[in-house]
Amino acid sequence: MSTWAATHGRGDDPASGLFEPALEKIHADSLSIPAERVRALEQTRGTFLDYDAATQQSFADELREIIGGAMEVAVTLETSVSMARRR
Repeated sequence: MSTWAATHGRGDDPASGLFEPALEKIHADSLSIPAERVRALEQTRGTFLDYDAATQQSFADELREIIGGAMEVAVTLETSVSMARRR
């Protein structure tokens, strides 16, 4: 069972008998993203949008400080998928 499934109680739990064992594929890429895109992306996340205006501003200021004058930010983009055939 995938890590996500184990922590979220998904129906692909082998004990449920609903699915065959899950297959999981993980792919990671190292790349650089423009700093402005990182700032914009962070401001679209649900956790950011749930903050009040003052907390949003504080978060944005802190992120701007962390990124500093960098034009790009090095990141590792990780994508995973889990699939299980239904019995």
